[in-house]
Amino acid sequence: MFNLLKIEFYKLRYSKTLLGILLFCLFESILCTLLFSKILIGKVVFTRVLGTQLFLGWFVLISVFMAMYIGDEFSSGYIKNLISYGHKRHEIVIAKFIGTYVGIIIISLITPILITIINTFMNGYGEPFKVSSFIFSLRVTILMTFIYIGIGSIGIFMLFVSRNVIFSELAFVLIDPLNRIITLFDMKNPAIDRIYTNTIFGQVNIALLPNITLFQGLKVIIISLITISVSIGLSIYFFNKADIK
Repeated sequence: MFNLLKIEFYKLRYSKTLLGILLFCLFESILCTLLFSKILIGKVVFTRVLGTQLFLGWFVLISVFMAMYIGDEFSSGYIKNLISYGHKRHEIVIAKFIGTYVGIIIISLITPILITIINTFMNGYGEPFKVSSFIFSLRVTILMTFIYIGIGSIGIFMLFVSRNVIFSELAFVLIDPLNRIITLFDMKNPAIDRIYTNTIFGQVNIALLPNITLFQGLKVIIISLITISVSIGLSIYFFNKADIK
């Protein structure tokens, strides 16, 4: 297992796909700062971008990363070789999930951090530094990180089940418009609202609230962990049953 993790972290370190995505995020950060620097200042910049990027191309960036990071390994025979070398299938799955999680965290946090730094350099922070502001930003970061990992887990699960890069990543990208449609119905239908607010997607609004209770914070984390655990568990189950060629 340790050797598998070493391989995953080595791949991340030298991943051209990840580097390309980070360069795109840098360009995006500069552009967003130039366009919206007068609108958002202070902690609002960081938290607003951290929450809204989910609806502004995040699914596409993550799907590209997962397709190149894991998907290509099925078609190239790399996964089959790992099995042939004696690595246990469940360890392969867990290592892939952990490696992908690190990439997802980096991609999800880099744009909010860059925009905040660039905007602060250009226009100042806009408000005096307060411990409460730092704690708020830290809390939002932790909760949104759990949410991003949870949503990303669904995409990784799709890859391990289908082992088809195009199908799984297209399905993952389509989650975005589907989520928007459900959100519209959620506002009008109490029954849909009760279901939606107990899914990983319904936790974003809670995580971004200026003030939340301990119960709300724990709910975000627990639902995220359930999504992660179910995705990993089902991926291991289907991967163990799969005939890897």
